[in-house]
Amino acid sequence: MTDIKKVSIEELNKVTAELVLKIDQTQYDSVYPIPKNGTITALFCQMHGLTLPAVSEGEITEKTLILDDLIDSGKTFNKFPNNDFACIYVKEYSPKPKYFIEEVGKKWVKFYYEETEHDIEGSVVRIIEYVGEDPNREGLQETPKRFIKALSKWTEGYSIEPKDIITVFENESNGINQIVGLSGIEFYSMCEHHLAPFFGKAHIYYIPDKKIVGISKLSRVLDIYARRFQNQERIAKQVADALVEALHPKAVAVILEAEHLCMKSRGVGKQCAIMRTSELRGLFLEEEATRAELFNLIRMDGNSRNY
Repeated sequence: MTDIKKVSIEELNKVTAELVLKIDQTQYDSVYPIPKNGTITALFCQMHGLTLPAVSEGEITEKTLILDDLIDSGKTFNKFPNNDFACIYVKEYSPKPKYFIEEVGKKWVKFYYEETEHDIEGSVVRIIEYVGEDPNREGLQETPKRFIKALSKWTEGYSIEPKDIITVFENESNGINQIVGLSGIEFYSMCEHHLAPFFGKAHIYYIPDKKIVGISKLSRVLDIYARRFQNQERIAKQVADALVEALHPKAVAVILEAEHLCMKSRGVGKQCAIMRTSELRGLFLEEEATRAELFNLIRMDGNSRNY
């Protein structure tokens, strides 16, 4: 899972003092703290000299400063396009406000007054309630904890990068100049549009140049990218990119065949459809004969679904 930045009361006291020093209070006539964590941030800021009166959402004017603890997706930030915004932390992918203290990359920020795991469990409980179930029913009482544990496994690819696990060897003195790879590698992922599973088999091949890789690392790289919120096309491209960066091979091919539950169990409800994607690089893309040899290898393996 993602790294956690823990913010103690001492740290919150320090960064809110820094935030107040950055804010030009003469530009504003009031402050609107975003409920609920923005309210806590506002209290600390008041201790360090923020003198703007707090207003409710219905009293916001163009001279109201919006105050929060963190900007993540930017959903709250975007609700106030006509106002300046101040916060303590921003993520690397979030919009940047006029005033902030620190960019924290992709880290999960946990303030001292929050219980991160408990908060996530509470969200799962609310989902169970939303569909009309009783979260206190015997079969569901431990479901939030189990779901968090399962989600950690389903998304463990976020915690590692290919460069951390790829072992590269020098090609033999005479040079290996043949197609090398694996067929029928099972993989599991989650559709980023519906958070529904998709799963299938992958065929990963390359033609070495000066470097070769431990063969098990082909499946490891696949798992790194598959175990994230994904789409199938991106997985194929990311695996190919990683192998090109590590090996600089003469050719790379990443072919995925998968069933998507977002299509089978909802929407059009097509049960037998298989989605195929192929990412070809180098000689596999440029030479018809080499490409034909690749596809013959996949067919001979028997793991392809009539590819």
